[in-house]
Amino acid sequence: MVYLNTKTIEEKIKLAKTVEDREIQDKLSRSYIINVRRALAKNNLLCSKVANTLLYDPSVNVSFLASNNPNCTKKRVFSSEDLNHKCVKCNMDELNMNCNNCTF
Repeated sequence: MVYLNTKTIEEKIKLAKTVEDREIQDKLSRSYIINVRRALAKNNLLCSKVANTLLYDPSVNVSFLASNNPNCTKKRVFSSEDLNHKCVKCNMDELNMNCNNCTF
């Protein structure tokens, strides 16, 4: 079993990108770290249940990425304001993102 509380943010992001285990996906989807949830939303091995949950994430960049995940079975309509948000358009890798110093 992976103990998430002992992992660094970088380790959690790396794990989120490739994890297949549904229990770990579920735990990562509840992370307070947006970059972890964002990386998870892009994971093509994400189970439908977690993808559908992330579809309604409070961060529009996470929810938009979840909506584009092939395993997301629900639909969500995004406003043009959401779609034009700089965080939604951002294509930086989560490991390199520093939203506090965003230059986008």
